[in-house]
Amino acid sequence: MPSRSACFFLFLSAIFGSWVIACGQKSNQPIKVAAFNIKGFGRAKMTNGVTAGFIQDIVGRYDIILIQEVRDTTGFALNKLWAGLNRTDSWGLTVSGLVGRTNYKEQYAFFYRTKKIKVTGSFQYDDKLNDLFEREPFAIEIEYNSAKRSSKSRVVLLALHTKPQDTIQELKSLPQAMRAVYGGFKRAKGIIALGDLNADCSYLSNAMKKQMEIFQSDGDFVSIIPDTEDTTVAAGTNCAYDRAIILGQDVKVSDAGPYRFDSELGLDVETAQTISDHYPIAFNLQGFIDKTVITVTRGTYKITDTEMSLQRSFSLLLLFAVCSMSEVAGLAPPLKVSAFNIQTFGKTKMSNDTIANYIINITSRYDIVVIQEVRDSTFFALNKLWAGLNLTGPWGLTLSEPLGRTSYKEQYAFFYRTPKVTIRGTFQYNDSALDVFEREPFAVEVEYYSVAKLANNRIALQALHTKPTDTVQELQALPNAMRAANASFPNAKGIIAMGDMNADCSYLSSSNRKQLEIFQNGTGFTSVIPDTFDTTSTAGTDCAYDRAIILGQGVVVSGAATYRFNDQLRLDVDTTLAISDHYPIEFNLY
Repeated sequence: MPSRSACFFLFLSAIFGSWVIACGQKSNQPIKVAAFNIKGFGRAKMTNGVTAGFIQDIVGRYDIILIQEVRDTTGFALNKLWAGLNRTDSWGLTVSGLVGRTNYKEQYAFFYRTKKIKVTGSFQYDDKLNDLFEREPFAIEIEYNSAKRSSKSRVVLLALHTKPQDTIQELKSLPQAMRAVYGGFKRAKGIIALGDLNADCSYLSNAMKKQMEIFQSDGDFVSIIPDTEDTTVAAGTNCAYDRAIILGQDVKVSDAGPYRFDSELGLDVETAQTISDHYPIAFNLQGFIDKTVITVTRGTYKITDTEMSLQRSFSLLLLFAVCSMSEVAGLAPPLKVSAFNIQTFGKTKMSNDTIANYIINITSRYDIVVIQEVRDSTFFALNKLWAGLNLTGPWGLTLSEPLGRTSYKEQYAFFYRTPKVTIRGTFQYNDSALDVFEREPFAVEVEYYSVAKLANNRIALQALHTKPTDTVQELQALPNAMRAANASFPNAKGIIAMGDMNADCSYLSSSNRKQLEIFQNGTGFTSVIPDTFDTTSTAGTDCAYDRAIILGQGVVVSGAATYRFNDQLRLDVDTTLAISDHYPIEFNLY
């Protein structure tokens, strides 16, 4: 994770009489982009540990990758892949809604490295009027460092998996869809449609291909996967089904082609086909992480290692303005952390635009927030919240698996501002032996800039939503769960467990609370939400259900409170309860 200021060294040369500021020097690298149709991507495939491991290895080769044929109503497969990727780096995920005319539906899923890429918007193409696409294209706008300019650049990636027998009409309609989507992202420099277009062999003849606008050499579009490539795994086939089509002269790519994972990983035919019947197609999107040296000599400056050369009069005051003095001095604000039980957070709640906007407004107050009671098998609610948050700045999302003993399951969701927070790892507490927890605690290791240490720091945040009737035994077991999570992150300076612990009123009496290790003095644990707080938004209740418990002397917090959104936003009772029956708890992390 980069420091709060990219500028880390200031040198005055007495010999040359010049100032040199070296700012955030990193390697010059392209963005690795891929599209992978993982046949029948769902629980059955990702339950196989060998297959899941190979899929994770393949996906992890790239900086951003589109997965197609996602058939994962429980979220198990997506979450397992996501959790595996996050053990190696900080990854984000953006998922489309379910698309398809019949009961058979698929989703498009974009996984991406949050340190290299920001998703700045998403768009589901609306094809209801003409109904030309079986699975309507889904687009995201990404921001990355451009090689052409020493600044951020944006491009749109548009996902499409055509219906084989409708390939011709869908590909004839693709140019119109690409132009329509591209026109909606005003800052994007171009658009790339990618995926399994079924654009070869029996589904699209050479004669028909020549009539397609996207394949004509003298038009606006460029197809970067040649007809001669074979994107299929099956022996005896030689078909370039998977393609990437560019619209926009500012989009520069190189090294396009399939990744033949069977030969690269030494897999036999049977193992290869349990992964997929398609190879990923991949290419390099030309970009770089800026390396800038500013040299000031006799009142002028120039910027080298970029394509800019500026000669202007330059004062010492402006020199220091290049590197924000408040950041160099470590005067950045502390991290704002929150836990929010959004009662039954799912599609119904987020389909109400008024309620959805309030939830986005509340969540965006923080730098990292754990949402509980996530009941969102289609990802509709998570994606809508995520898209709304990304209008305020770049956000990442890390999600637990669905948890619960019965068919009723919930997930924990950590949303975080990627410029301020990096997720270094995840830990799902294993409670299968004792089965104390209804929804086992889920932890993330976060790295952030500590304004107390004036350096980067790591701690663990652990989410817990107890079962009300089992509160006493779950909170008795929480210290062991916190120690286990903390031990799994050797670089973490401590851990904070937080969430709706039902730690008051009828679920936890004062006498029982005094017997719990997490609430006792001298045990190493600190509860930062006092018993006197009311964390419920329901009139007539006064219960401190939601808590934050610290373990570790390296954790420094202040300003613990509840955010009474009904008072702050002047909401009536019905609107308040439509949002949640809990207030967010919050604190500052130093």
